[in-house]
Amino acid sequence: MQDYSNFRGNRNNSTTRSPQKDKQPVDLTVRDKNGTVMNFKTSWITDGADQEMVDYTDEAGKRMKNGNLTASQIRNIYGEIKRIQIGGYEKNKASFLLLQPKLAYIVGRTEAKSRGNSEGIRVYQDIFIKAAKLVNDEKSYQNFCNLMEALVAYHKYYGGKD
Repeated sequence: MQDYSNFRGNRNNSTTRSPQKDKQPVDLTVRDKNGTVMNFKTSWITDGADQEMVDYTDEAGKRMKNGNLTASQIRNIYGEIKRIQIGGYEKNKASFLLLQPKLAYIVGRTEAKSRGNSEGIRVYQDIFIKAAKLVNDEKSYQNFCNLMEALVAYHKYYGGKD
């Protein structure tokens, strides 16, 4: 049997990067134009959008853009969100659940390339995870889609680059 212990891709190699579990979640509190503190609300997923959600996504989209998030980093995830929406949440539940590891991969790549300048993708990921945990049926998935669409729209509005 051949010994692969010195193989470059061996996970036991000391140069292999381990997941950064010590990373603290990004603070998802945002301030509106008047300085009022806004927090993520679970009701946006359970009950639907309101003006507070619009204001929150406006400020979060700006923060994502200022945190160097590019449209290409979220295009793949957002495209899959829309594909699931068209096909139906119940039929595509597994695909939806697999979006979290897909997003984690994108975050990992971004952090490796940007050397710590990745607040934008972390904001998107943290909002995604908080919202995704609340999805359990078609209605909550539609509300999730509305939230994600608003984030992407405001990110682009504030000049999110490709």
